[in-house]
Amino acid sequence: MSKCFQLLFASLLLCLSALQVRAQFSETIASDRPCMTNAATTVGARVLQFQVGGDFAQSTLNSRWSSGFSGGMGEAVIRVGIAERLEVNFTVAYMNMSQEKKNNYSTNQIEDLNYAFRLRGNVVKANGAIPSIGLFAEVSFPKKGTPMYQNSIRPKFLILIEQQLESRVKLSSNIGMTWLNAPTLQYTLNLSVAVSPRVSMYLEHFGQYYAAYGNQTNYLGSNDLKIDYWYPRINGGVSFLVTNDLQLDVQSGVGKWLVSPNPEQRDWYVGIGLSYRMRFKQSQKKENAATGG
Repeated sequence: MSKCFQLLFASLLLCLSALQVRAQFSETIASDRPCMTNAATTVGARVLQFQVGGDFAQSTLNSRWSSGFSGGMGEAVIRVGIAERLEVNFTVAYMNMSQEKKNNYSTNQIEDLNYAFRLRGNVVKANGAIPSIGLFAEVSFPKKGTPMYQNSIRPKFLILIEQQLESRVKLSSNIGMTWLNAPTLQYTLNLSVAVSPRVSMYLEHFGQYYAAYGNQTNYLGSNDLKIDYWYPRINGGVSFLVTNDLQLDVQSGVGKWLVSPNPEQRDWYVGIGLSYRMRFKQSQKKENAATGG
């Protein structure tokens, strides 16, 4: 698995090294928040951008919304534009969920803290009917002993696509593979609308699918046969531009296992976030006005 991921990183770097440089810095901040879809473009050269957010979520393993897992999740992302069409990201995410069992007196707690390194590049710049296409690679390091995830390095690789349908309407999508307890297909489909120069709204569908085999952990259940998992979700949100470099956002979503040993499991969440960027101008050498020596 590690050799495969190294090859993906090498392919990403090779593709980007052959690209012609074109400016990608925009007048207003372009943030991945509040949706799950990653942008196919980068922040631009010499840009430092922060994206932070927190969610409250609740899920259930039965038909009642008021029981099951509940708790908070948070993520902080630092995006560094090292070239016009290439950036690196550093992330830290934290989750603390408690489980209320059906007997209402025994609780379990799930806690996860992981760090990740990401590399993102823009391969094709949008031009009329041609969409923007980007590549995204990530390596994350989860906390040991977390029952919801495997206790090892988790790679992820995505193809990022963006198409401007109209001046205010954009369709975006991500598709690729990640590693949870097994190789997992991950996808998103996002429709965003700029309702004003300062306010944007979006509606998004995203999900994961994987097949697990053999004797699984307690979280997945125990079964010697193949188990399919498909977890689709729908969410939406609004972002507000306070300044050209500062954005606030709110979001919410719902999900339900459609293919799973626990088909009744569903969840909902609400969240808020903030994105802020700083641009460092390129220093220019002073030219000598005098001619000759």
